[in-house]
Amino acid sequence: MKNTIRNICLCLLAACIFLSGCGSKNDEQATKQTASDSTETPVGQTDSVKPVRKGRIADKPVPHARKEEPDRRAVLPEPRQQQKVLSAEEQMKEYYREKGIEYPETAEDVSRLREESRRVSSDLVERKSPRINQSAEQQTPEPAEATKQNMQSTSASIDGTAEEGVENVVAEQGTDQPDYSDAEPPEVIDIAFVPSEAFPGDSVTILVQAVDNLSGVASIYGVIHSPSKKATLSFSCPLLEDDGKFSGVIKIPEHAEEGQWLLSSLRLADAVNNSKNYSQNARLLRNSFLTVVNSDSDTLSPELRAVTVDPREPEGGDKVNITIQAVDEKSGVARVYGVYASPSANARLSFSCMYDVQSGLFNGSFTIPEDAQSGVWRIEYIRLEDEAKNSVLCYEKDFSSLFHNAEIQVYTRNSDGAPPALARVSVYPFSVAYKEEVEIAVQARDDVSGIASVTGRLKSPSGIAHIPFVCNFNSDRNEYTARIIIQMNTEVGTWRVDNILVIDNARNQHNYIYQTEPVVEQATFEVVGE
Repeated sequence: MKNTIRNICLCLLAACIFLSGCGSKNDEQATKQTASDSTETPVGQTDSVKPVRKGRIADKPVPHARKEEPDRRAVLPEPRQQQKVLSAEEQMKEYYREKGIEYPETAEDVSRLREESRRVSSDLVERKSPRINQSAEQQTPEPAEATKQNMQSTSASIDGTAEEGVENVVAEQGTDQPDYSDAEPPEVIDIAFVPSEAFPGDSVTILVQAVDNLSGVASIYGVIHSPSKKATLSFSCPLLEDDGKFSGVIKIPEHAEEGQWLLSSLRLADAVNNSKNYSQNARLLRNSFLTVVNSDSDTLSPELRAVTVDPREPEGGDKVNITIQAVDEKSGVARVYGVYASPSANARLSFSCMYDVQSGLFNGSFTIPEDAQSGVWRIEYIRLEDEAKNSVLCYEKDFSSLFHNAEIQVYTRNSDGAPPALARVSVYPFSVAYKEEVEIAVQARDDVSGIASVTGRLKSPSGIAHIPFVCNFNSDRNEYTARIIIQMNTEVGTWRVDNILVIDNARNQHNYIYQTEPVVEQATFEVVGE
């Protein structure tokens, strides 16, 4: 037993001696390897441990190839070639060459190219078969409500009032836009009322801080409404203060409704007609309000009591007198006006009434056009407003008996119930630079009463800017023309005629828009900038 234990101890001792010898040999080999690696490290590299590279064989390292130091001498750029500065005329010629268009050198070339443009426009119109090829009898009159919306849309376009849905349009400067091209509308930063609390008769200053990326803010208009939304006050901010804010003034009516008056709309435009409309849902407008303190406020709109007309059966050229009874128990009636619509709803005649102290009624009048449409003309609406700015629109559905008594039976020899027909719209030249003039030529016809007015507007490539225009009749060319000078910073790209509103002498009207009228759709031109 003792021998067995002794033998086991000897075996363990021998194993320990063997393992100790192997460890010393490995340490010596590792030391040699480290020394070899340190001698091969190029100058400028750190002494950190490096991974085994491809090419090492077992325990014999492959010598490293020394990296060549890069040439740190400065490389001088090649001298630039001086670019030739082109004049405005040379730039125009270059643009015409790129587009493959003949450049008009003389007045004869201008006339010839103009005629070619009109011929091409006519061919395009004929191929697309516009509605004007139909006779007046074949054209289906628009419903009264649709025509009303059409008129309101046109009025917003020409007068520059706020339009619904425009707030959601965001202009983004395209990557292809040069620095001098303004395609963005102004932005509102802050709105404040000074003082923020007012009493009847007070004048309140509205301060609007707004910025524009390039051309500058040109106009600011807005509307505030009473807590009940029955009264509104409009304002403009034309003055630029020393602190960079635009200011305007509104006066609080004597019987203004008490409470918080909120901003219902705000419209900004810059110097090149880019515009943006803010509705009352915008966060900035929701947080901007004026507090009116008034213990004697008027929150009720005026009431319509009676309407009479004389004569009831007028002829063309006759004057029609209208008398309206309206009451307001608190602040009193301030304004009364309304609109008559023709049987086809293509024509409208407006009227306004003045207060007669003796009778206590509101009297007004309007004249029947010589070639007005024969038939029954009806009141479309009457609007009443009191001294506290509360207003109400009265329609036939709510006042059928009163409005029925005010119907008139019109008779004319040359009854005209159709709006003018649009024959052609052309724009010349095809491309314009800043400070140059573009001409819009419109051919329209009305076979009965004749054309009274032709207006419209241009639309920018981004749809943010609109330029209104009014045409004058050119007897030499038998067409209606308008000329517009393209201002500096106007958006570069393809502009188009957005709409043409044509009214005849019988007050029939139609608004031709490019989305539905090929004759308007093809009327485009290029703004090339500087």
